[in-house]
Amino acid sequence: MMPTPSTRSVPAGTGLQPQDRQAILQAEAEAACTELGRIDIKATALLSMAGTMFAIASAAITVKVPPPAELSAVGLGTVFLAAAIVMLLIVIRPALPRRGQNGYGFAAHAEATGPDELVTALTADPEHRLATEVLRLSLLARAKYTRLRRGVHLLLAALAVLVAALPLGVLA
Repeated sequence: MMPTPSTRSVPAGTGLQPQDRQAILQAEAEAACTELGRIDIKATALLSMAGTMFAIASAAITVKVPPPAELSAVGLGTVFLAAAIVMLLIVIRPALPRRGQNGYGFAAHAEATGPDELVTALTADPEHRLATEVLRLSLLARAKYTRLRRGVHLLLAALAVLVAALPLGVLA
């Protein structure tokens, strides 16, 4: 199996040329950007499913008033569902840095006061700039994956509670 940029390790002091180190850092930055795109796609798909679940739960309650036990279970399931939707929306929310923070990519470039400052910032220490970008993108991807995982757990809890509520209506 061919190692991907994120699984390849290059020990410090291996004598790599600066352009080789920059190429490795660039590959890592691209891998992190790809992961960020994948996370957003997953979160969007899960939001669609959560929206459908929410619509079904809402319709079920409005068609016929369920017995108290079922209504309580559906209410709890809906709370989990709403929490999952909020968590997934946070995943796809744009994560631009606040004013005064450097950020990365175009957000960092927007802080430049003119073309000369931008060229200086991009060329002063490209290896350090790329390494900083890789770190920031990787941290962002990890945070988004953590939130995505929490959103999935909340969706699973909502599904379990809503499925458990079904027999309560039949038994009443």
